[in-house]
Amino acid sequence: MNLPGVFIAKKKDGAIYYRASMTCQGKHISLGSFSCETDAHRAYLEAGLLLKNRALTVDTYKSSPHLLSFEKWVIL
Repeated sequence: MNLPGVFIAKKKDGAIYYRASMTCQGKHISLGSFSCETDAHRAYLEAGLLLKNRALTVDTYKSSPHLLSFEKWVIL
Protein backbone atom coordinates (compact mmCIF):
# COMPACT_ATOMS: atom_id res chain seq x y z
CA MET A 1 0.00 0.00 0.00
CA ASN A 2 1.01 3.62 -0.36
CA LEU A 3 -1.30 5.52 1.96
CA PRO A 4 -1.31 9.33 2.26
CA GLY A 5 0.77 10.70 5.12
CA VAL A 6 2.61 7.39 5.66
CA PHE A 7 6.30 6.79 5.08
CA ILE A 8 8.26 3.57 5.47
CA ALA A 9 11.35 3.74 7.67
CA LYS A 10 13.96 1.24 8.82
CA LYS A 11 15.49 0.79 12.24
CA LYS A 12 19.22 0.20 12.61
CA ASP A 13 18.54 -3.54 12.82
CA GLY A 14 16.69 -3.41 9.49
CA ALA A 15 13.19 -3.76 10.96
CA ILE A 16 10.50 -1.82 9.08
CA TYR A 17 8.21 0.68 10.79
CA TYR A 18 5.90 3.42 9.56
CA ARG A 19 6.01 7.15 10.20
CA ALA A 20 3.01 9.43 9.88
CA SER A 21 3.35 13.13 9.18
CA MET A 22 1.57 16.08 7.62
CA THR A 23 2.14 19.68 6.68
CA CYS A 24 0.03 22.31 8.43
CA GLN A 25 0.37 26.03 7.78
CA GLY A 26 3.65 25.42 6.00
CA LYS A 27 5.15 23.42 8.86
CA HIS A 28 6.04 19.72 8.87
CA ILE A 29 4.46 17.88 11.80
CA SER A 30 5.59 14.38 12.72
CA LEU A 31 2.60 12.44 14.04
CA GLY A 32 4.55 9.46 15.33
CA SER A 33 5.91 6.01 14.56
CA PHE A 34 3.74 2.95 14.17
CA SER A 35 4.32 -0.76 13.73
CA CYS A 36 1.75 -1.06 10.94
CA GLU A 37 0.92 1.09 7.94
CA THR A 38 -2.80 1.13 8.72
CA ASP A 39 -2.30 2.67 12.18
CA ALA A 40 0.02 5.32 10.73
CA HIS A 41 -2.63 6.23 8.16
CA ARG A 42 -5.35 6.32 10.81
CA ALA A 43 -3.20 8.75 12.84
CA TYR A 44 -2.85 10.92 9.71
CA LEU A 45 -6.65 10.89 9.23
CA GLU A 46 -7.18 11.73 12.92
CA ALA A 47 -4.85 14.72 12.59
CA GLY A 48 -6.78 15.91 9.53
CA LEU A 49 -10.05 15.63 11.43
CA LEU A 50 -8.58 17.62 14.33
CA LEU A 51 -7.62 20.43 11.97
CA LYS A 52 -11.09 20.53 10.38
CA ASN A 53 -13.32 20.02 13.42
CA ARG A 54 -12.92 22.88 15.91
CA ALA A 55 -15.23 21.05 18.36
CA LEU A 56 -12.33 18.67 19.02
CA THR A 57 -10.08 20.29 21.61
CA VAL A 58 -7.59 19.25 24.26
CA ASP A 59 -10.57 19.18 26.64
CA THR A 60 -12.28 16.48 24.54
CA TYR A 61 -9.15 14.31 24.22
CA LYS A 62 -10.09 11.94 27.05
CA SER A 63 -13.57 11.23 25.68
CA SER A 64 -12.41 8.46 23.31
CA PRO A 65 -9.32 6.44 22.35
CA HIS A 66 -6.81 8.02 19.96
CA LEU A 67 -3.79 7.02 17.96
CA LEU A 68 -2.26 10.46 18.41
CA SER A 69 -0.68 11.35 21.72
CA PHE A 70 -2.04 14.21 23.80
CA GLU A 71 1.09 16.20 22.91
CA LYS A 72 0.24 15.92 19.19
CA TRP A 73 -3.30 17.14 19.90
CA VAL A 74 -1.83 20.22 21.59
CA ILE A 75 0.49 20.87 18.62
CA LEU A 76 -2.35 20.55 16.11
